[in-house]
Amino acid sequence: AMHDIGTMFAVDAWQKKHPCYILVPQYDRGQHWSMQETGSTVWALFAEVLRSQMDIDSGRIYIYGYSAGGVGTLRMVKEHPLFFAGAVSICGATGKSDLLHLKETPLWLVHAADDNIVKATYRGPHTRELAHYGSRDIYDALSPDAKDWDFHYTEYPQGWMKEHYGVNPHCSWVAVSDPANDAIREWLFAHCLRERE
Repeated sequence: AMHDIGTMFAVDAWQKKHPCYILVPQYDRGQHWSMQETGSTVWALFAEVLRSQMDIDSGRIYIYGYSAGGVGTLRMVKEHPLFFAGAVSICGATGKSDLLHLKETPLWLVHAADDNIVKATYRGPHTRELAHYGSRDIYDALSPDAKDWDFHYTEYPQGWMKEHYGVNPHCSWVAVSDPANDAIREWLFAHCLRERE
């Protein structure tokens, strides 16, 4: 299914090429990523899985998420900058605190320009200082210093998601999960923490 990004790494073709475990945490209704408990619970889950699965390569742990999961991806990368080998945040956003911590992890941001749920940019004609950073804002803030950092941003133009996939522009994960568009997934799995040492 087009919206099945949670299991896109579980399909047989991908598992043959890149065998991997997939952990898909969900928080309860009424919770959100700004709550300390949410991040702590997900981090404890990571630790438990690593303890219980002896054959996980600790140098090849990746994180990705979309919408609230994109927000969570950015939070986890900020709070644990040297833990993940690579990260993909799809239609995510973050606050301004610790923004530079994102530079410790190879990162690919994806957003649709006309996303009206999580905006690609929170900059406007009367905005002096941003409180929230959409993917374009993050890219604009960090890309000038990204010479030695594997940092990418894909922005789908206005109307593109509707024209190509028939979905709301917030659903940019549909393009990422399209089996014909595996460049981002291949990029993610090409990273290893040991190669950054």
